[in-house]
Amino acid sequence: MKEMIIILRCFKLAIFIVIPVVSVLLIINTIKMVLFSRRSEISIMRLIGATNWFIRWPFIIEGAIIGIAGAFAGYLSLFFVYSFIYIKAIEYVPEFSLLQPTFITNIMLFPFEMFEIFIGFIGSIIALRKFLNV
Repeated sequence: MKEMIIILRCFKLAIFIVIPVVSVLLIINTIKMVLFSRRSEISIMRLIGATNWFIRWPFIIEGAIIGIAGAFAGYLSLFFVYSFIYIKAIEYVPEFSLLQPTFITNIMLFPFEMFEIFIGFIGSIIALRKFLNV
């Protein structure tokens, strides 16, 4: 049983490292595709004298919105997976004392949203930095 706990802790640590990195890479890729499709508008904005920050802000906001959507999807998947595990655990081993699924998901909604907004900002800034050569 002790070995299983150690393995699960290592797995948890790996998941908490891999998922944010993958999220940033996905947001960078999405923002790059949007930048590529709008490159003529961006060049026109540069020609008429728009500052880099004036060009950046819509994309940064878009990255934050992508982050919010990702956090909501993560929240829903956490709710459904934990609900399934909770029901099965109570069904097979009634003496387990697990937290209610609604309690877990209500606590996790705000941190998910804040963390994914931050990830969206970081991904957008990285993608824009390479595109605008700043």
